Amino acid sequence: MQAKFFTESRLLQRPVRVLLLSLPAPTAQPFAASANAAPPAPASLFIGTVLHPAGNVAECLVATGLARVVDWHAGLLASSGGMERLRAAEK
Repeated sequence: MQAKFFTESRLLQRPVRVLLLSLPAPTAQPFAASANAAPPAPASLFIGTVLHPAGNVAECLVATGLARVVDWHAGLLASSGGMERLRAAEK
């Protein structure tokens, strides 16, 4: 709840830049789908970085103790040095 308030109070109605790191994979549609068959639910996981003019929002959340660093997205951030900055902010 505190992280949500922290983020909303700093980002609401302000210009930010979003860098998308990962998009959901498109689901294959069968050529002749049965009328009774429900299509699978599409994946809705977008991974990105929100950049405020004052800096990276994730780094700020981690530095204030409102978020933790998890390793499952390390591969996406390793090439840009993002993981090192997040680890430094966490300390």
